[in-house]
Order: sequence, then C-alpha cells, then structure tokens
Amino acid sequence: MREICERLCLPAADVCGVVYRRDTVDCGDTAITYRHIDVELSYGEFIEMDEQADLFPFICGLCDLDRLRDTEDEVVLYENTPEA
Repeated sequence: MREICERLCLPAADVCGVVYRRDTVDCGDTAITYRHIDVELSYGEFIEMDEQADLFPFICGLCDLDRLRDTEDEVVLYENTPEA
C-alpha cells in the first residue's frame, strides 16, 4: 500500500480501499471489456485508473492480477478496516 500511495502522492491514511474491477458491456454482437482499479479515498472520492494509466500495470504486477484477467469482475486488493 505504501508504494501505491507514494506513486499517487497521497497519505496512506487517505486511502480506505483499492478495488480491481472488470466491467463488460454488450453492444450488439460485441462485448466491450473495461478493466480499471479504483482507489477509494476516506473523504468519499476515488481515483480511477484504466489500463492506460502508468500505475495500472504496476498494481497488476504487485497483486498478480494478470491471472484474473478473464475470471473475476471485482477483487478487493486493500481495505482499511477501522479498529474496534
């Protein structure tokens, strides 16, 4: 998580989650697949990185996401759970 936050220039405390998503939209006979990673921020906003973003392949390699390329629609990579 530290490396991702450093590359985004964000304090780690601002990040409450990182989620990989694969969206598929059917357009007639063609299916369009859009892979992206959402960095969810504690103040309600998020940063969406698509496959063209420089950080996308870094996170995919770090989390071994290429093996999930066509099998999972959503994978939680990090979740900051508040301590009880």
